[in-house]
Amino acid sequence: MQALTKIHHISTAYVYGNYTGVFTENDLDVGQKLIRPTRLQNIAELMVNEFRGRGLWINVYRPSIVIGESSTGKTFQLKHIINF
Repeated sequence: MQALTKIHHISTAYVYGNYTGVFTENDLDVGQKLIRPTRLQNIAELMVNEFRGRGLWINVYRPSIVIGESSTGKTFQLKHIINF
């Protein structure tokens, strides 16, 4: 069995909740108010930080929106995607 060497974690751009001001990687738990979906992502990112502290390489991606069917990624509406 091969050990994990790198993990990619998809989160959300809204882990800052109602926090105002500059929000950094070290501000995941500064007393901000979060609604349920973003609260769960916030908890997951706190766990990510714990494992990063143990030496595991974890990249975190925070898109503002993710759309598509959960198993295939297929989407039927492209109105949220901007092409340049």
